[in-house]
Amino acid sequence: MTQPTPTTQPNYLPTWLIMIGVPTAIVGGIIMAVASNKAKDARDVGDYMGAMGYGGRNVDFEAAVTLGHWGLGVLILGVVIVLIGIAALAVKRSPS
Repeated sequence: MTQPTPTTQPNYLPTWLIMIGVPTAIVGGIIMAVASNKAKDARDVGDYMGAMGYGGRNVDFEAAVTLGHWGLGVLILGVVIVLIGIAALAVKRSPS
């Protein structure tokens, strides 16, 4: 009797990494754009409040900056995931 030849299961992990990383990076970019708009609006409000003699902290601006930092982190995470997926594809397709 002949034994069946073992077949290898396809490895879809690199493809999944790329498919997850790209939308993650896009979401990070969107968060950064929203934070930029919020920071601009908060800065404008701060200018008006400064003209009226109110010299307090602009909490909205600080929150927008924090949101921008989170967005940058998500963008970097997405790019790293995509690069790992591309590296895994390159290793998988390299001649052994």
